Amino acid sequence: MPPSRPEMLRLGPAARRLGIHPLTLRRWADTGRIDVVWVGRERRFPIS
Repeated sequence: MPPSRPEMLRLGPAARRLGIHPLTLRRWADTGRIDVVWVGRERRFPIS
């Protein structure tokens, strides 16, 4: 059985789920405070 990939959220939905502004989430990702996966030119945030 192949390993399952974690569900990912785009910036807006991830920020709404956390109750923060998207720019705050972007800053957290830039500073390494939160995990981010780049898919092409878009950030995706794993749900964990």
